[in-house]
Amino acid sequence: MAKQIINIGEEANDGTGDPIRSAMSKSNANFTEVYDSIQDLTLLSLGITDGVAGQVLSTDGDGAFAFVNPGGSSLPDTNHQIIGTQEFGRVNSQDIYVPFVINDTVTGTLQDQIPATNIVNGKISALVYTKQLARYTAGGKLTLTLLSNTGVSHYATKEFLFSRVEDADGGVFDVIETGIGSDDLMNGIQIKERITDGNLFLDVTITASPTGITATEFVRVVGQITYTSIPIFLTASGY
Repeated sequence: MAKQIINIGEEANDGTGDPIRSAMSKSNANFTEVYDSIQDLTLLSLGITDGVAGQVLSTDGDGAFAFVNPGGSSLPDTNHQIIGTQEFGRVNSQDIYVPFVINDTVTGTLQDQIPATNIVNGKISALVYTKQLARYTAGGKLTLTLLSNTGVSHYATKEFLFSRVEDADGGVFDVIETGIGSDDLMNGIQIKERITDGNLFLDVTITASPTGITATEFVRVVGQITYTSIPIFLTASGY
């Protein structure tokens, strides 16, 4: 239908224009045609079927349209749900990874039994923390409290900052120690990554002189470790 023009006359109220009813009829007809045309121009007329919630309309650049998921990943994007876990930290199906922080507790004893038999090179050596990892560690912070309350109570609270270095010797981290308390309970600490049977582990080992620790009470070790987990291609050492 061609557009219907409403005759408004030559001058106001000269009686030569369309009657009100005829004018409104033309107006309705014009609007009906416009609305019908809009209704015909639906997504279906472009060959686009309904998508799902959260999708966006995309074109292939050649006149075709379709609803797709943002970024091209499948919905729901379950990879978003595992950020912060140790295993992957993957942000989408494009295998893009981001560093994230792992918090864990440390608990154990310094001696394996009384008297201690875990003596290495004349010192008590105790693995107080070990964790199998899926990704490498950039570094972090370790806070430990050691206590022995037989006889004269001994306490020590130590904080360690550890970091990966470019030429790390077999996965051993650089460690800076701060804190207060009895040095009898702890002579040294080693934080190390190791690969055993193709699996990656993070270990924390404490050494102490057996002469400075009472032979009748276990030394309790409690604390917390926080470290940044990173993909292998972000590590400095490359091992």
